[in-house]
Amino acid sequence: MTPPEAEVIDNIRAISPPGRFCFIEIPVVDVQRAITFYRSVFGWEINPSFKGIQGHAENIKSMYCFNNGGILGCFSELSDPNDMVTTGIVPGTTKVPVTFGITIDGDIDTTSAKVVECGGKVHRSKFIIPPGKFGNSARYIDTEGNIVAVWTPPGQ
Repeated sequence: MTPPEAEVIDNIRAISPPGRFCFIEIPVVDVQRAITFYRSVFGWEINPSFKGIQGHAENIKSMYCFNNGGILGCFSELSDPNDMVTTGIVPGTTKVPVTFGITIDGDIDTTSAKVVECGGKVHRSKFIIPPGKFGNSARYIDTEGNIVAVWTPPGQ
């Protein structure tokens, strides 16, 4: 059996030649809340081989990795919410969020309702990407303060 680390390295090499985006690290304060949010809204699942990894970095309590849609990533549970200085929004501060985009299959309005139901907020409601030939988008704030953009092709 291949060790989990070799599996991750093989996945990165398969989907991402040098110079291409391959990984996202999403900072979280409450990892279970974040996992529930992303599972409920976007169908993301945690890779059981990489659940609760410790020792990644001094300010990271643990990491929970996922591989969704060809992109590898993890939720990095911070030891101290104040460590979100450059990677997240903590209520009442002006800290810079992580921002990333996800392609969705379906209606943005339905996704917006699900985001709110699961504890997130609508940052920018559905809008057409000018000049109208590139589809639709919306932006949300997840349960941890990160901004998530979604995109659908024209006609959805």
